[in-house]
Amino acid sequence: MDISNVNSPAEVATLTDVGYPSAIQITSDGNYAYVIDNRAILHVVDISNVSSPYTTTNVTVNGPYGYGLAIRGGELFASTTSGLYIFDISKPATPSLTRSYSVPELYLPNVISAPSDAPSQTGNIYFADGDEGLIALREQATQSPSVYINNPIFGPVWTNSSPNFDLGGTAIDSVGVTSASWSNSRGGAGSISPPFDNWYVSGIKLYPGTNLLTVNAFDAAGNSGSATLTVIYQAPKQDQTITFPAIADHTFGDAPISLTAAASSGLPVVFTVVSGPATSADNVLTLTGAGGVTLQADQPGNDSFNPAPSVDVSFNVARANQAVTFAVLPDKSAGDPPFQLSATASSGLPVDFGIVSGPASLDTNNIVTLLGSGTVTVIAWQPGNSNYIAAAGVQRSFNAAQIPQSITFGSLSRQTVNDAPFPLSATASSGLPVSFSLVSGPAILSGNVLTLTGPGTVTVRASQPGNSFYSPAADVDQSFLVIRGVNWITDALVQADGSLHLDYAGELGQTYVVEFSKDLRSWYPLSTNTVDSLGNLQFTDTAARNRTQSFYRVRAH
Repeated sequence: MDISNVNSPAEVATLTDVGYPSAIQITSDGNYAYVIDNRAILHVVDISNVSSPYTTTNVTVNGPYGYGLAIRGGELFASTTSGLYIFDISKPATPSLTRSYSVPELYLPNVISAPSDAPSQTGNIYFADGDEGLIALREQATQSPSVYINNPIFGPVWTNSSPNFDLGGTAIDSVGVTSASWSNSRGGAGSISPPFDNWYVSGIKLYPGTNLLTVNAFDAAGNSGSATLTVIYQAPKQDQTITFPAIADHTFGDAPISLTAAASSGLPVVFTVVSGPATSADNVLTLTGAGGVTLQADQPGNDSFNPAPSVDVSFNVARANQAVTFAVLPDKSAGDPPFQLSATASSGLPVDFGIVSGPASLDTNNIVTLLGSGTVTVIAWQPGNSNYIAAAGVQRSFNAAQIPQSITFGSLSRQTVNDAPFPLSATASSGLPVSFSLVSGPAILSGNVLTLTGPGTVTVRASQPGNSFYSPAADVDQSFLVIRGVNWITDALVQADGSLHLDYAGELGQTYVVEFSKDLRSWYPLSTNTVDSLGNLQFTDTAARNRTQSFYRVRAH
């Protein structure tokens, strides 16, 4: 009904789905009506548009019959023939049953009252019973107060454009709220004056950004309840500046650098690598190479501060020193197989090698091949790169010794003066050619061809002087006898003691008898001998010194 003209009320709208209503209550903001019918069903009606009310929900209350309704703060009291039922209506569209009381002999509780304007009546509930008359119910302090903030909003967050803030709501309890207070997480607090079921605080100071406003309520039993509203104060933004100290020059390989800068707002500063070999994370700068580095410090601002002007700082990162580790090289033999060089640089970069001097070669895989004997000097160095200075070269020397060799020169057989020239033959273990020379005797040597020039003992020498790989071989001499022919007495000599020494050239394997005569008529055997491996037979007659003359002959046995 529209009762703006009390003399002529007018029907605005009609709602017919609420059964047989027994009582009705309207919320303080006028947006919802609660209707209980004779079946003990609580109807929640949205009347925010008075010309089109509609039921949002129905709640069945223990009955069987419903009669009275009353609102106190954020709670709805509903009476039925079974007792009293109390609902939390902080969310008006969805009332929630919080507690109930069984009232004996309750018959027709048509009227219910839950006073809130008299402190002495807090916790009392009155029924006008159609059978028993007036029934008074006193609630006990068994639960914490219920606290609600609904001014300026019933919700979790409110944005404000002013530094001063007014806050309102309700605080209710089964036996009544005895005190209430408020506090701001950013600073500030105070007490709340009654009435607590419709409390109000004005002039709360807000700070730029987020303010958590908390209201606490207490009952006489010491129980407490609270509610919180997040208020964001969007204050006019302030300007800010950044102080970014200079950074000293560094060398590649230095430890990570802790970055420090300050914004006048006190807000954290963000660092970015504008250019150069470095990376930044968590305010720590890591150098990744040598060169110029430029950093930028930024503060993007927030609800209270404008972004700060960026500040750049530049510094230089010098190339790092490095050193080469090159182990001593052991001595070698000129015939050793090729071997690989190895060295390391403190930078981890690959090391280059070169032959400074000596009989050796180096391929692209750093493998050394010996080209002879002598002292070999090798150098190892690292030429550097954009991050490292060239390392000083390290030289290592080693000796490649000559390979020993020997000559195989077989014995020479006895020859005859008229024998044809013949070649000499010998071999060196190195495989190198052997040369010959005539040491003594009746012969001429041309190259390795020996020509005999008369009887006697010939001695020839085989030599190999060596080369860059092989040391000279020890000379080997061989001697042989040159005779005038077979069955010749090659030498007869009276020695100093008067004895006679006789040399005879015989046939190999033949046995001969040496005979003696004083007059060439009678012959006497002196000895029987077999020629040696050279076909020579030697005989000495010691008795010859006692004779004035002697004749000798040798004949086959």
